Amino acid sequence: MNHLRLKSKLILGSLTMLILVTLISATVVTIVINSQYRDASSRNITKSINIVRQDLVAQLSAVLDTTRQIATINTMGAKVKFLTRYKKQALNETTENVYKEITNDILHIGSASNLWQTAVYDMEGDVFAFAVQKDDRSFLIAYAQNYSAGIFKQADANGAEGSAKAQWSETGHFEALPVALKYKEILPTEESARVYTLGGHICLVSLVPIVGDQISKETGEIEKMQFGFAMTVRKLDDAFIGRMASLTGMHINIFNLKGFGNGSLPAYQQLQGGAVRPVDGDWQLETQEIHLSEIDLPADAYFQGVLPLYAHGKPIGAIAVLESKGIMRSNTWQMIKLLLVVSIGCIVFILPVTALLSNSLAKPILQMVARLKDIAEGEGDLTARLDVKNTDELGELALWFNTFIEKLQAMMQGIAGNAEILNGASSDFSKLSSQMSGGAGQISTKIGAITQSAEEMSASLASVAGAMEETATNVNVMAAAMEEMTGTIAEIAENSETSRQITEDAVDKVKRSSARVGQLGSAAQDISKVTETITNVSEQTNLLALNATIEAARAGEAGKGFAVVAGEIKELAKQTAGATMDIKKKIEDIQNVSKDAVEDIGQILKVIYAVNEIVSTTAAAVEQQSTTAKEIARNVSQAAGGIQQVNENLANSNTVAQEISRDIATINKATENMSEQSSGISSRADRISQLADELKSMVGRFRI
Repeated sequence: MNHLRLKSKLILGSLTMLILVTLISATVVTIVINSQYRDASSRNITKSINIVRQDLVAQLSAVLDTTRQIATINTMGAKVKFLTRYKKQALNETTENVYKEITNDILHIGSASNLWQTAVYDMEGDVFAFAVQKDDRSFLIAYAQNYSAGIFKQADANGAEGSAKAQWSETGHFEALPVALKYKEILPTEESARVYTLGGHICLVSLVPIVGDQISKETGEIEKMQFGFAMTVRKLDDAFIGRMASLTGMHINIFNLKGFGNGSLPAYQQLQGGAVRPVDGDWQLETQEIHLSEIDLPADAYFQGVLPLYAHGKPIGAIAVLESKGIMRSNTWQMIKLLLVVSIGCIVFILPVTALLSNSLAKPILQMVARLKDIAEGEGDLTARLDVKNTDELGELALWFNTFIEKLQAMMQGIAGNAEILNGASSDFSKLSSQMSGGAGQISTKIGAITQSAEEMSASLASVAGAMEETATNVNVMAAAMEEMTGTIAEIAENSETSRQITEDAVDKVKRSSARVGQLGSAAQDISKVTETITNVSEQTNLLALNATIEAARAGEAGKGFAVVAGEIKELAKQTAGATMDIKKKIEDIQNVSKDAVEDIGQILKVIYAVNEIVSTTAAAVEQQSTTAKEIARNVSQAAGGIQQVNENLANSNTVAQEISRDIATINKATENMSEQSSGISSRADRISQLADELKSMVGRFRI
């Protein structure tokens, strides 16, 4: 590109800009078209899913109405009540006719309403009768014959003809039966219609209670009571898919938890665009959010809208509405081809115009280049100028070029004059550098003497600092010893205080012991009084026994028994008196011992008081010694700190002296450098003189 001529660059630049604009336009158009088509597809898919949603809501309502019809048709409540009563008994003609009537009713309603399953259950969840659609015309119908043995009667029937011509047969096993013979979920007590999954199919399921009349045992009045419930199921089959695809103009696929169920795009087997997650609370089909995404299949790419389906808060499947991206790609490619045709036409028109413009621009520039080449390769004539003929940008370029040459001519003239001045200044500069070199030598000699003095001062300060360091070490050792002695005295003081507290505690305990011994003596005196009372009572008892003996003797034979009793009482009185005397003697012994104990405790108390006084005096003396030792330790620490501070000052002085020595050495080195630089300046002055001569020679090459 750097070797191309200006004309070629202008043509290639114009062509490149045109191609670049075309590419940018195509890119922008593609992005805009794709964005608009995505928005339109999102709206169309949302509208289509809403159509599907509305249809499902309408079908749920219709299925619920059909289930209500089954629950009330031909006194269904009374029939279920009757069969419930005779459920565990053998079939007779009456009960079998009732079963057949129920089967026929649900067959007619299921056939007319395009229901996949219809069934009637009792309140134990057992099925009474059911009808299952096998194809467009035929149904499998059955009713219970023997619950305990699991025997049913079944037949194939035509929905339009009913069960009148059905050929009934007994069976104990159904192959691939989608109907639950035992309802295992919570029995419904209210009407409901919801989306559910049965046998891997997404279905619309409706449950309605079957109610009949029942006489109340409490009031004797007739009241409504639930005896069972009816269930109907409508499968979202291919007919539903075809109808929705026709209404929306898009592909419709139904997915269960395992993958593709049925739909108009069988190649799409597994749902893409994010997993369907559980929901909290009650799920409503009418308010379910739509998930929009884009998917890629081997055959094509699609815009997708997904309507998740839930039962009891858990996902059971989804309905996907898909629109192909082929239309978007076709429209985009058509627009790009149109832009390419327009771009080629523009190129055919612009190339000749660009060639003419490039010639008109390049011709004046080539003339200016030739003039500049003549100036550069000639004698350096700065008096020549370019002819200014145009008033456009090229004319301005020539005008400013002439201005530049004029300024360059003036600069060359100034340089020629300044070269003479520079030559004279270099001579003066060389003389000055010689004088500076001599002065630097004298300064270096004087600085050497100062350096020697500074080193001697530094050595003296180092010696003093060593002596002060040794003194500080000794003082620190003494301070440590004083601190250890202070700690020992403090420990003695603490032990003395502990001893004083122990003696005080002993005094308190001895006082309490003395008081208790005194209380013991008082109690013994009280017991002595009681024994005296017992002695008096025994003496009086003895007198009474004596009087009784006398009275018994007077009574003769009649008083012999009384005399024996009086003798025994007298003997007991003697024993009591003897025991009382023993107790009195022991109490007197206790009183004597208590008195001696009180006297001994008093002596112990005096001794403890004396010990307590000695311990208190010792503790006070130790405390005073501890205070004195702490004061000495503090003074020693202060002395050590002062010595340390003096030592630090000496160290600082030594450091300052060393720094002075280093600074003097630095000055000495700087002086030497200055001397060397003076020599260099002299050589540079000579070089400047040479440059001035060369500059004069260069200026002489130009004609100014």
